[in-house]
Order: sequence, then C-alpha cells, then structure tokens
Amino acid sequence: AVNLLMISLGVRAALARDRYGYYFLAGWIPLTIATSVRSMQAAGLVDIAANDVYLYALGAVWEALALTLGIADRVLGFRRERDVARKMAEEDALTGVQSRRAIEMQLRALASEARAGGSGLGVLFVDIDHFKSINDRFGHGIGDACLASVAQRLQAELRDGDHLGRWGGEEFVALLPGANLDNAHHTSERILRAVSADPVQIASGEVAITVSIGIAVLDPLHDDMHSLLHR
Repeated sequence: AVNLLMISLGVRAALARDRYGYYFLAGWIPLTIATSVRSMQAAGLVDIAANDVYLYALGAVWEALALTLGIADRVLGFRRERDVARKMAEEDALTGVQSRRAIEMQLRALASEARAGGSGLGVLFVDIDHFKSINDRFGHGIGDACLASVAQRLQAELRDGDHLGRWGGEEFVALLPGANLDNAHHTSERILRAVSADPVQIASGEVAITVSIGIAVLDPLHDDMHSLLHR
C-alpha cells in the first residue's frame, strides 16, 4: 500500500511536468517491483530462483543512483537560481554595469584595502547633463538608450581593474583603485571627450550628450566611504 501511494504521488508529480517526479519514478518503480516480489516469496506465493534474490539489492542500488542524480540535479538548479538572483542584485538591468548596492560594497572593500596598503583610490561621480530635458523632449525610451550608451562609453575608458556602477537615475560612480588625483583627472578628461564626441542616434535624428564629473581621492586618515562620495 505504501509503495502504491508513493508511486501515485510520483506519477502525479510527473504529470504536472515536475522533472523530479521522473527521477523519483525511475528510482522507485524498480525497487517497488523487487520489494513486492520478495514479499510474495516470503508469503509463499511465488518460488524465486536463487539468483533472483539479488533483484532486491539491485533495485535498492538503482533507486539510490536515480535519487542521487535527482538530488544532484536539484542542487545544480538551486545554484543556477542563486547565481541568477545574485546577478540581478549586483547588476543594473538597464545599463549592464554594477548596481548601487554592488558598487557600494566594492567601494567599502577598496577603501579598506587602500587604507591598509597605502595605495590610492580615485572616485568619479558622473552625472548626465540636462537628462530630464532629454526625457521630456524625446521620451523615456530614448532616455534609457542614452543611459545605456553613456554606460558603454564610460566602461570603455576605464582600466580592467576599475569598477563602474549606476548610482541612480542619470548618475554613475567609477572607482579607480591605485589612482591619484592626476590619474583620476586624466581619466575624467577621456570620459568627457568620449561621451560628447558622438551624439546618440535615434530614429528622428540624434541626441547630443555631455556629462559632468566630480573627482575625489581617498584621504586614508579622514575619509570613510560616505565622506569620500560626498566630496
């Protein structure tokens, strides 16, 4: 009765297109058959050859294998779901750069490393000029396209070890590990030229974009993450 109940639950799960129901049935049905045959032998209902008594052991091994594969598949599924959730939390969906939460965590870690190792840390706070007027004139869809374009241009002007995140709205934050004020200034100049050089092309023409950039370099003795961003 228990075997039939378990199989019926497995069939119900399989009919609901639950892939783990298939794993369960693949492991449980052979074991159920072997268990039932052995029970009938114990009751004197059937006579089983000596070699056939190993069917129960083989059924148990097969069940363990099938259920282990199912558990492994579920664990991998959990890991994939976790990775997707982490990516959604750490990546800005519109621009593809780091989210505000992720860039804050990165800044906190880099500031601690810079204070401990005595290296520099430059921060650029980038703001798209007159972005509200772009949304008002062309619509939010074009505004989103401008945000994505600016993010790509910012990323192209940063080094491999630098970090870029969207702070919110039309604001971006770039972190430059090891940079002093001159390094940060040169990077900012490149960004200004790269963003303003080519207007964003749209169906009705083009949208000219410029940005303003605030620069600050970590003061190890006085700065924490918040004061550095504020400056």
